Amino acid sequence: MEVINHIFWSLNSSTHSQPSIHSSIYPPTPPSYLPILKLLPVIMDKSVPSRLVDGGVYVIVFIGPETDLHHWGLYYHYNLDWVSGKDSKREGRYVPRGHKYHIRSMGSIDGKFIPEHAPTSGVLSSMYLIGLILIGIVPIQYQSPLDSEIRSLDNLVGITPNINCQTWVLDIIERLRRAGYVHTDYSRQQIQHEINQFGDKHLSDAYNAVQPRPIVQSALFSFPHELAANELQG
Repeated sequence: MEVINHIFWSLNSSTHSQPSIHSSIYPPTPPSYLPILKLLPVIMDKSVPSRLVDGGVYVIVFIGPETDLHHWGLYYHYNLDWVSGKDSKREGRYVPRGHKYHIRSMGSIDGKFIPEHAPTSGVLSSMYLIGLILIGIVPIQYQSPLDSEIRSLDNLVGITPNINCQTWVLDIIERLRRAGYVHTDYSRQQIQHEINQFGDKHLSDAYNAVQPRPIVQSALFSFPHELAANELQG
């Protein structure tokens, strides 16, 4: 239990020093086996939802139950499917396909969380969505091992004290970094700060249902090829 307690340290703890993202307390992961990734084209057509990148790994941010704590999850984007209109009065549209990952509170059991992961074809229409932050690009042929890595701590979620959605996302990001799926030299605290700043900046727009929702590239993660920052601004 001591190791488990360290894996998920409390997000709001003021009495314990918080380890950096390079801490050695995490369970080991396989060495990176990914090839050099080639950035897939960013679709700029206005009929396509919000410039999602095929193979993109995103932190997804929602309005949280508390004003000072946003809800976080992860989203892996497969591709965009063209859905034809049902009749002559309805135009066809692109539908984003991917997989959403997060943990949620068990409600009646205080402090307990359970994993909740599922495919989705409506990430941009998710209730309470604030926006998405791109942190990596993983080709679709590596979707299965990526999925396994994201689920790798699921069996600890229900028995870990002081866990919440944000600590879980930060722990999974560390595992993805160690496995070579995402690339950053920044600390855990710096990553947390960037995501919270993004949530705070766009919270009012989310409350007021301003469209489109923002999708941005993280300034703390590196990519195989540089993305022009203005290509991913929502």
